[in-house]
Amino acid sequence: MTAIDDDAPVNGRPRPTRSAGFGVSTAHRVRSVLAIPAFRRLWCSGLAATGAQAMERTVTAWLALEMGGGPIAIGVIFAARMLPSLLFGLAAGTLA
Repeated sequence: MTAIDDDAPVNGRPRPTRSAGFGVSTAHRVRSVLAIPAFRRLWCSGLAATGAQAMERTVTAWLALEMGGGPIAIGVIFAARMLPSLLFGLAAGTLA
C-alpha cells in the first residue's frame, strides 16, 4: 500500500489550500477580489448601473405625481416599463 501525499497535484493542478474559505475574514476576501482591476471595474460599473436604475424609477414616479397622476398612474407606468422585459425575457429564455 502507498502513502497518500496531501500536497500532490490533482489532475495536474495544484491542490487548493485548506484555508481558502476558512479562517479568512470576509473583509480580507473582498479586498483581495477588489484588488483585481478588471473585477473592480466590473463591480463599480454594476454598482453605478444599479444606482442609476433606482434613480430613474424614483424620478419616473415623482414625475407621474407632479403631472397630476396618483398611485394608479405610477402602477401603470411601472407595468408598462416591465412588460417588454417580461415578454421578451421569457421568449429569449426559451430560445436560449
